[in-house]
Amino acid sequence: MPRVLPHLVVGWVALTVPAGAAAATVQTNLACYLEDRQVQLAGTGYTPGAAYTVLRDGQAIGSGMVAADGSVTGSFTSGELEAGVAERSFDLAVTDGTNQAATRFRVSRFRAEFEPSRGDPATLRVRFSVFGFGRPGLPIYVHYLRPGGALTQTVRLGMTRGVCGSITRTRMRRLFPFRPTAGRWRLQFDTRRTYRRSAVPRIVRAVDVRRDRKR
Repeated sequence: MPRVLPHLVVGWVALTVPAGAAAATVQTNLACYLEDRQVQLAGTGYTPGAAYTVLRDGQAIGSGMVAADGSVTGSFTSGELEAGVAERSFDLAVTDGTNQAATRFRVSRFRAEFEPSRGDPATLRVRFSVFGFGRPGLPIYVHYLRPGGALTQTVRLGMTRGVCGSITRTRMRRLFPFRPTAGRWRLQFDTRRTYRRSAVPRIVRAVDVRRDRKR
């Protein structure tokens, strides 16, 4: 399997089956990927033996030769998102100069955050966001772990939406639904109603709570 570009690997298998007359198609193996993961593409209906080009958002990212049965296969990395972007869609097209097909896929960070991110944690009101849990319809919980590691409380944030499994923003709520003690708290975001340290997938965020200053 020849490497055409650093981020695209394409290959073909010589078969004796002639290409059909159907319109060209192309698809990826998943609808959404985390950053820097392998995207697998497969297409049919191209001209056997023709050179083809793969384009992402209109920019060529690789090329190869159409197989004898009119199919194309390959892979490339999903890449990294721009700073400040948690999830976005990419257009993907494959053309051999005569036949062209296009599809879309999404790339997401695996992240949990809250805004605003500054203020007194004991009184701060925020909106939570989580990205990259993989599919819609998953319940997301945040488990509050005190500085010693013991679980204090679990709160359900909502259900994921979209093919990447995200909650864009929750309603405004207190960062801590109770008065936290001083120290470094850990907030674990996962899909389990009952806390488990080894839950997969999970995201853990640390929040430092300082002692009240004496007046």
